[in-house]
Amino acid sequence: MFKEKVSFCDYCYYHQKFNNPEKEMIVLSHLSTKQGVEDRHKAIEEYLLPQINKLLTKKMFQASKKGTDHLMESISPKLREFLVEKNVGFYELITCLGLKYGKL
Repeated sequence: MFKEKVSFCDYCYYHQKFNNPEKEMIVLSHLSTKQGVEDRHKAIEEYLLPQINKLLTKKMFQASKKGTDHLMESISPKLREFLVEKNVGFYELITCLGLKYGKL
């Protein structure tokens, strides 16, 4: 299978991957500008947050009655694996969530 070598900003990369999941791409460089960072946050919000939502099960939320620490313990392994796979750091995810919900 042919792998396309490209230079993308992160938003474009996630947009392309979302619309062409079967296509394999190797990103040669990320365009790192202020707009690129904003676009990465937009990509996290539009494409990754819905996927993270799918990781959360009803059972996890029912267990949250035991406390948020218990909920975080049950979510952490799946979330950590997911973030590593998508090359997104916890800090970056938290920043994006803060920007989305106006907490930062």
